Amino acid sequence: MSKFAKLATAGIMALTLAGMQARADGPTPAPKTDKPAAVAAPLTDESLLTMLQNMGYDPKVEKLEKTSIYTVKVDQGDWTYYIDVSLSNDKDELWITSSVADMPADGQLPAAMLQKLLEKNNDIGPSAVYLDAKFKKVKVGLPLLNHGGITPQVFRTYFGDYMKDVTDVQKVCVFPKADDKTDAKK
Repeated sequence: MSKFAKLATAGIMALTLAGMQARADGPTPAPKTDKPAAVAAPLTDESLLTMLQNMGYDPKVEKLEKTSIYTVKVDQGDWTYYIDVSLSNDKDELWITSSVADMPADGQLPAAMLQKLLEKNNDIGPSAVYLDAKFKKVKVGLPLLNHGGITPQVFRTYFGDYMKDVTDVQKVCVFPKADDKTDAKK
């Protein structure tokens, strides 16, 4: 074997041994414990109110039989939005909802507009567009599971995305007026 080959072989062996030593001296993994990481408790009506207030909102409270609706005012650009935040009756979900437009006076949406809303609905998940026939409103809703983990930071993240969705849906909601004879009767 040539002198160069012997040196190269020795160098490779030294690197291999050094690599093995580095792995042995590496950080020791954390000991395993049987305790799961702490998870925030599910929200209650009272803790939801406190969270919203601590986040700087001044919610208006509407008490219902099994839950409360907290309406917060959000100024965004030239628009003011009134967003409802509430827990479902069984407290399993946190709902963020708001109206984005009034339906036409006759309560009928033109087919082309309905198609645009359905296309937009596909783009904004997990938020969803829905029609409130009772109040003749187009609304956007976002349900979040309330099984623990809805912290102010988590809420702000989802709420920020939700507000973008509301703005996008509102841009689509340009309905013909009742006195507009061109499209109102179609």
